Amino acid sequence: MRLQFTIITFILLSFSSCKKNTETLVDAFIDTRNNYDIELLNTMIDKDYQELFQDEFLEIENKETLHNHILWAKELSSKTTIDEVILANDSLITTIESNTNYMDIALKRTPRTFKVTYYIKNDKIQKQSFDTLVGYNEKNIHDQKLLNEFEVYCEENDLGYYTMEMTQEAGKLFRKALELYANRK
Repeated sequence: MRLQFTIITFILLSFSSCKKNTETLVDAFIDTRNNYDIELLNTMIDKDYQELFQDEFLEIENKETLHNHILWAKELSSKTTIDEVILANDSLITTIESNTNYMDIALKRTPRTFKVTYYIKNDKIQKQSFDTLVGYNEKNIHDQKLLNEFEVYCEENDLGYYTMEMTQEAGKLFRKALELYANRK
């Protein structure tokens, strides 16, 4: 009987330890990403790191794309927070996360919230998968309307900011256009 109790306790402590390790890794990853520290971030991710939207659309295909995205996000003061941990074990962690950036301020939008799953192997994040939550489509329609108004303003004022590239330079141009829009009379 005592042996069974010891084995069960060991299993529970091992699971708790794995859970803590994955949560600690993801917390550190988000903190590092929020501080735009690419060098430190590289120590936390797999060499073939990727980000997927709804397990289908490859949003970030490799480390180089991630680096460019982080530099773009830095220009927009992008920040992510974990709102809730839904599941955590030694190979994955699923969270509810909110992301906000300067675009939300300039366009008067609310932060975006997603269900995010991190896939972990050998203490490195291999990939992330983002999924939508209830109400996403309605919020997306509203946010798209605000973005369309901003784009019209940019066209009318010949701001020429828009590019599909997620680079630091593109982020600077986008931020400048957003600031002009937010401060218009």
